[in-house]
Order: sequence, then structure tokens, then C-alpha cells
Amino acid sequence: YVEATWGWDDAAQLARFKASFEPSLRQIIELGDQPIGMLHVDVAGSPVRLLNIQLLPAFQRQGHGTALIGALLRQAKERPVWVQVLKANPAKSLYQRLGFRVIGHTETHWQMLRDPPA
Repeated sequence: YVEATWGWDDAAQLARFKASFEPSLRQIIELGDQPIGMLHVDVAGSPVRLLNIQLLPAFQRQGHGTALIGALLRQAKERPVWVQVLKANPAKSLYQRLGFRVIGHTETHWQMLRDPPA
């Protein structure tokens, strides 16, 4: 979706990754003993910020993302959860199914928020 949005530039992507890399906020997602993706979440404030979720293509559209986001929503408890998703990414519909609503947008992203349960 990055390539569809901006095109791909190895050097720019590496620089962006290095500038924002904070290992303490990232988790490797495993299924059994097999790594299948990565989760990048900042739970320190309010709203909780889901900064990045990536699953290997072979594990997409099987409920793993739904389960991970559901666990994050339970962990957030009474706090809202924020996510930003590329407009080219069909995951927007997943977030909407999980109760997120669009609260803003840029040229390239939807900003979405899920309010805490009433």
C-alpha cells in the first residue's frame, strides 16, 4: 500500500524506519513458533495508538488481525483507540467493523478512532 500511495524508494523507507524505530513499542506476532507479523502500539497515553500492524500475506484475511485488534481494544479498557490507515489499504473496512469511525483524513490516510465502550 506504500508503493500504491507514494511509490517505493528503498532509501527513503529505510530512513523512515530508522527514524521511528522504538523496539519497546513493537511486538513480533507469532502463531505457534512461527513469526507471522508485527504489532506497533503505544499504550502509554489516551488514546491508545495503534501505529502499525502487519501480517505476512499468507496469514491475512484469516481473523488474525481481528483477534489482535480485539485484544488491544480489551487492553485499552476505558480509553479510546486511534489508528491511521492508508487510503489505499482495504483494512479500513476491518477497523469500521470493529467500531472505529473516521475522525479526519490527510491526502493519503484515514484517521480513525474507536471510543471506549459505554
